[in-house]
This record gives sequence, structure tokens and C-alpha cells, in this order.
Amino acid sequence: MKYRTAIIWEQGGRKENEDSISLLNVKVGNKPMLIACVADGIGSLDHSEIASSMVTYAVKDAFEEIIRSKPDVTLKQIQKRIYRV
Repeated sequence: MKYRTAIIWEQGGRKENEDSISLLNVKVGNKPMLIACVADGIGSLDHSEIASSMVTYAVKDAFEEIIRSKPDVTLKQIQKRIYRV
């Protein structure tokens, strides 16, 4: 299955973009799956760009861990694991 994706964000008046995004295109069993994770930085906090990046990496790691450890994983199990992150 093919997906067409685009990422557009507005940095606003800040020096750095504090938002993070992760797109994962994988097969779970024989089924294609696209996982998208968007973390919005909080502009009033120091190091907000680091916090949003940590969230997207944690979701990516959790997703990869569950599909690696459980080849017959269900969508419900994936959702439950990611919600715990």
C-alpha cells in the first residue's frame, strides 16, 4: 500500500521549531500500517523542542518494540501500548 504524506508546520516568531513529528510505515504481520505521531512544543517552556522530540521517539520505540516482540499483535494491543507511553 502506498501513502502520500506531507508535513507542514509554522515556526512562528520563535528561533527554533518546537514541534516534532514521526511517521512510521511498516508491516504488522501481512498488513501495512502507517503510524503518525505529532507532538506540539509548549512555547513558554525551556527546551520544549527536546520534550516534543522525546515524545515522538518514545512512541516510535514503543511501537517498534511491540511489533518486534509480538508478530501477531493486534491493533488494540498496539493502541494500548502507545497510550501507556
